[in-house]
Amino acid sequence: MKPIKQLLLALAIGGVIFATGFTLVGIGTAREKKEVPEHKAPTPAIVMVCEAATVEERYFEAVPLDKALQDYIIRESESKGIEPAIVMAMIDRESKYKADTIGDNGNSFGLMQIQPKWHKERMERLGCTDLLDPYHNVRVGIDFLAELRDRYDGDMAKALTAYNQGFYKGTVTEYAEAVLKGASELENPR
Repeated sequence: MKPIKQLLLALAIGGVIFATGFTLVGIGTAREKKEVPEHKAPTPAIVMVCEAATVEERYFEAVPLDKALQDYIIRESESKGIEPAIVMAMIDRESKYKADTIGDNGNSFGLMQIQPKWHKERMERLGCTDLLDPYHNVRVGIDFLAELRDRYDGDMAKALTAYNQGFYKGTVTEYAEAVLKGASELENPR
């Protein structure tokens, strides 16, 4: 048996597997079978159904995005080693959770205010074509944030500063501080 078939078979024993490429995207049971809208995944999905596992719904109650989109954001963030609350706080700061936001004189699009002129290759690599599609938008934004985090040796304040102003100029900005504070508030609601 080929290694990928062995992996898929092993994963299938535990529940419903939704995969894009080789990335695990969600788990559930046949009894809890959920619809996966076609437009949500930038790449085609493979679906296998078995009995056994349960779905862990993860979302932030204070965030006005639907649970399916929040779950996608959480999975994408975690796959890149980024705290999901940071991404949610960025989205609040960038677009107030409005997927159709266009800013910077028509140059920035969607939830994470992505500028296509700077991310054309990234969009192609990720299979994302529509920055007003919230799933495509957050995939590009999270990938970019992860790159910046790595560039600044894991310093998220510097990465957030660079995300907002193009690069880190030696001083953490109010934007970065506000996003980190917002993330903390999301993780520890009163």
